[in-house]
Amino acid sequence: MGETRRMHTVPRCYLEPFATMAGRRSPAILRYERTTREPVVIGIGDATVHKDIYGFEDDGGEWTTAIEDALIEIEGRFCDARLKLVSGATR
Repeated sequence: MGETRRMHTVPRCYLEPFATMAGRRSPAILRYERTTREPVVIGIGDATVHKDIYGFEDDGGEWTTAIEDALIEIEGRFCDARLKLVSGATR
C-alpha cells in the first residue's frame, strides 16, 4: 500500500445506510456546507476525503501512510461483517 493520498475520515461503508441513489449513478448524501449554510448532495466517495490526513514522516524521514493502511484493513473487515449482518447471511 503506501500510495494512498485521498484518505477518508469516515469510511464509505459507514455512510452507505444514509445514502440515496435518487437520480444518481452512485450513492450520495446531503452534507451541510458551513460557508453557504446549505445542504449539498455529494457522493459518499468524496464526502469525507482529505489529502494525506493520516500520512506522516517516520523516524527515518520517509513518508508513510501506515495509519491509513491499518485503518483500511480494520474498516474493510468491519464493512464485510456489516454487509453480512444486513443481508442476514450466517457465514
